[in-house]
Amino acid sequence: MSQACRKREEIDPYSFVTDSGTAKSSLNTVQIYGSQNVSTEGSGSTITIRSLESISEKTGTYTLTANDYMILCTSGTFTLDLPTAVSVSGKQYEIKNSGTGIITVDALGSETIDGEETINLIQDESITIISNGTDWYII
Repeated sequence: MSQACRKREEIDPYSFVTDSGTAKSSLNTVQIYGSQNVSTEGSGSTITIRSLESISEKTGTYTLTANDYMILCTSGTFTLDLPTAVSVSGKQYEIKNSGTGIITVDALGSETIDGEETINLIQDESITIISNGTDWYII
């Protein structure tokens, strides 16, 4: 374990403190506070950190990218095009229609979202979707 991340057994055997904040772990869950650079050791270890920078507002047709996470659709009626599920396997998007129009979420080509080519969101509706590497699924 690096000096930047020291185990704090006297408080909790699964709690860690770093130089720029704290990261608290409870077996399968990690809560991170402050700005962190995280690396993992061992096979199959993955940590995803999302911050407020990954929230974006859209007011017109847009193609989501691998860097997007939370999309707030703030006005009008338009389409959000998903990237190919193959290129972003495991990627999750949260999309909310906070405007007054209808937002169409459109899967690419023959890909689907829970078996549908498109999903329409009316005012105040939201959807969380994830790619399995072939199609998109609502979770």
